[in-house]
Amino acid sequence: MCKISDKIKFCTCKAKSSDSLKNYWVFHRYDKGRFDGIVGTCNLPVLMDEDIVKYNEETLLKRVNEADAFDIDLQPKNKDRLEIVLNCEQHFGGDLHIGFEYKKGQWVACEYDLFEWTWKHTENAFGKLK
Repeated sequence: MCKISDKIKFCTCKAKSSDSLKNYWVFHRYDKGRFDGIVGTCNLPVLMDEDIVKYNEETLLKRVNEADAFDIDLQPKNKDRLEIVLNCEQHFGGDLHIGFEYKKGQWVACEYDLFEWTWKHTENAFGKLK
């Protein structure tokens, strides 16, 4: 039902892009000089049980701040972002995007906004969820 485990692991992989992965994470590095306007269409939000969304966000926030969450050392800096995408097509008709921003030595929850993130950040790493 698209409810995640607190044992989730963020692994790098040999995929050429995150587009080929079902459930994945993307590390976005803040780039002060970047302003890259894009044109696209908006996706409607996935209608999920609010309790499941809250559980997933809280569980992921705790997990991304644990030392063994990733199989690589991301070395995040202030204003870097982490996007986690859960494929919930089977139960809720789409992907759930959960966002975090690195502030003062830890990840904190933040709203995922494709356009704003793309304008000010570059994709630095990605991988699958195990």
